[in-house]
Amino acid sequence: MRIYRGITLNEGEKINTQNIGRSWSLCEIYAEDHVKNNCPEKRTYVVLAADIDESMIDWPNTLLAHDRRPREFEIVLKKAAEIQAYIHFSKNDDYAQFDPVDGMSGDNVFEDYFFNDEEYGGNLTIGDVIALADSFA
Repeated sequence: MRIYRGITLNEGEKINTQNIGRSWSLCEIYAEDHVKNNCPEKRTYVVLAADIDESMIDWPNTLLAHDRRPREFEIVLKKAAEIQAYIHFSKNDDYAQFDPVDGMSGDNVFEDYFFNDEEYGGNLTIGDVIALADSFA
């Protein structure tokens, strides 16, 4: 499954590979638009891409995210998942397309994430998200 994440950076600032991020998108257009629209003028940005295994996904939070924000096509990675990503698109002079960026997803928890291994109780299934991911391939 291919996922994308936009990251804002100041010139000279490096990607924090110990915390690349847990919240990614199946949609490269969404990832780029999101980072562009949330990138102050002084900052630059990159869009990362990674091919992941489904075992890396925090399914309860991914399903919850799809319920709450279906247009983001969000994939939430497990805490401290190892990621082998690359630069998909760069508006930062320090990074070029296809540069490797390997690291960890980090352990960020957002206000609308499940905190204690709670179970998702909605109508979406893991199969629904996998089918959606396949439609982007």
